[in-house]
Amino acid sequence: MSHLPTRIFLRAVALILLVFGVVYVADPSRLAGEVGILFDAVGATDVRATYGGVQVGFALFLFWAARRQAATQRTALVAIAMVLGSIALLRVLGPLLGDGWSSFHTGALVFEILLSSIALWLARRPTDPETAP
Repeated sequence: MSHLPTRIFLRAVALILLVFGVVYVADPSRLAGEVGILFDAVGATDVRATYGGVQVGFALFLFWAARRQAATQRTALVAIAMVLGSIALLRVLGPLLGDGWSSFHTGALVFEILLSSIALWLARRPTDPETAP
């Protein structure tokens, strides 16, 4: 079985995360404002570093993993499932604890569940050692 679907998926997720990360770095108030996060200049530094930095760093890891062997790709898939799955779980937990919800959260939740599910599905697929890079 070819690892092309896995490589394509890893690169697609990496690109999506990279775009969001760059937006958080370039204009931290843009996406943060969508979910009601208000901050001053000091807070902007933290939003850039945390939201932007984590997404850009994770994207770079996924780009790197897409060029590696099947075992590394599988690790990256599991990382996607764990990270995005945890975000989705905590996103759902928020309103149960009395936090707010917006259409942004709905879209993000669908995105996180979808990508986590695809990552788990790809990670569970058997690999053919002869076709693995």
